[in-house]
Amino acid sequence: MSKNPMTNDQLAALKSFAAEYGPGWKDRLMLKWLHGNAPNGLHVLRYDAHTWFNDFSFDEESPTHEVDFRSEVEEALRSFAARKGRCWKDKLYTLWGNGRDCYESEGSTLRAIRNHSEYGHDFVRKFKTKP
Repeated sequence: MSKNPMTNDQLAALKSFAAEYGPGWKDRLMLKWLHGNAPNGLHVLRYDAHTWFNDFSFDEESPTHEVDFRSEVEEALRSFAARKGRCWKDKLYTLWGNGRDCYESEGSTLRAIRNHSEYGHDFVRKFKTKP
């Protein structure tokens, strides 16, 4: 397990959060950190999460699940595209640029797409709304 700055209470809160959200718990927690609504005890962990969070697992026998939230990403992009019309990608890039993506109905997912290392502008540029 990677070294991390957690107290026993924070570790217990993290385990509880992971149990509640299942395999996608890390992405959910990152979204909650982004929006400032993480549960008590977990919010303070975001300040230095970049040093330990990606490699974190509860024990070495149980590696963390790789989170695949691709279906959520695709659903959010299709919904946004349906509402915004033909130039939806340009509109999304503009919203990302001025920080107003959070006001969209799928705002937290749109922001996560922008910030995620495997998605972002290149993914959206290649994305087709029809499967």
